[in-house]
Amino acid sequence: LLGVAPQEQGRIVALTNRGFDGSPEIIALMASALLLAPLAEEFFFRVLLFERLRVRAGETVAYLGSSISFAIVHFNPTGTLTYVWLALVFAHAYRLTGRIWVPVAVHAANNALT
Repeated sequence: LLGVAPQEQGRIVALTNRGFDGSPEIIALMASALLLAPLAEEFFFRVLLFERLRVRAGETVAYLGSSISFAIVHFNPTGTLTYVWLALVFAHAYRLTGRIWVPVAVHAANNALT
């Protein structure tokens, strides 16, 4: 929308451009992107941060605070709006269902697509 494409991490782009070659690097990337990152990030940003903010400051602050924090820790200034949007989607999935596995699955699916 702003005419600025997110810049992906160079090492990740180089790995993914090689395709699935069965190398330990590709397997580690897949495991971290499809399992470890979604589990860890959703637990931290939804269960811990979102819930604490929601109880203490309300839903609006919880949505914005957890989503902006999620974007900041990804260290991708040109992708900030994308990460905020994704985090809002993940938080909403968590809030609607009350189950952490839902945003974990959505997060993993997004990572698989990208």
